[in-house]
Amino acid sequence: RVTALSTTFCWQIGSGVKGGRRCALTASYSYPSMQLPVATASCLAVGARILLRKETPGPGVLPPEALPPDPFIKDMESQGSLLTVEESEDLYR
Repeated sequence: RVTALSTTFCWQIGSGVKGGRRCALTASYSYPSMQLPVATASCLAVGARILLRKETPGPGVLPPEALPPDPFIKDMESQGSLLTVEESEDLYR
């Protein structure tokens, strides 16, 4: 969703059973629309900082999931991003 004030991306990050009912976790993040280049560059800058400080979980080529999320989230929030995770009924199954 794109508005004059913000851009929002949503995706389902997991699903399962809770209390006998199917449920899903949905993540979303929003940031000011005029900050799209900053939001893109922010992730690259945080990743480079992790590499330079040798804070990776080990040597070699790593998928993004292997890196700690906190530095990315803190940097994005400092740029005006809003990150949320919500639980809902799993409508996809």
